[in-house]
Amino acid sequence: MKKYIYQSIVLSIAILFTACSSDDDNGLDNEVPTITINVPQQEQHFDLGGKIMLNIELEDNVSLAAYRLNIHHNADGHTHGVVTMSEDWEYNENITLENSPQSFLVEDEINIPTGITQGEYHFGIIVLDSSGNQSEAYVDIEIGEHNHEH
Repeated sequence: MKKYIYQSIVLSIAILFTACSSDDDNGLDNEVPTITINVPQQEQHFDLGGKIMLNIELEDNVSLAAYRLNIHHNADGHTHGVVTMSEDWEYNENITLENSPQSFLVEDEINIPTGITQGEYHFGIIVLDSSGNQSEAYVDIEIGEHNHEH
């Protein structure tokens, strides 16, 4: 009888470990979301006081959770011999997506302040899915007077 109980316990443990094998990892979401930035486009120009129109496609194999928009000056340290009273602009916005969609189209506009440093800026978007996977994408844009030359 002891031998039967011992075999039953060993068999139960073996079944338990087999059920928890690495084959169950297929149920985990390890895929990062995808980002397609349609607008703004690489090296697109925007005027001071104007608007940056957004058209960005976000997709995930399971569900999206949130995204963050970021714009910051590409300060490379060069000057053009003109001292201005402008300041570098930085824009940050965090958006939580409701209902955990698999795809989401970001269609929005961002107002550009006047009186900011003209030049190259980085526009970036960081996307997080419901499992914590993250991806990011960037484009360089130009903000300022259209006749501004380097």
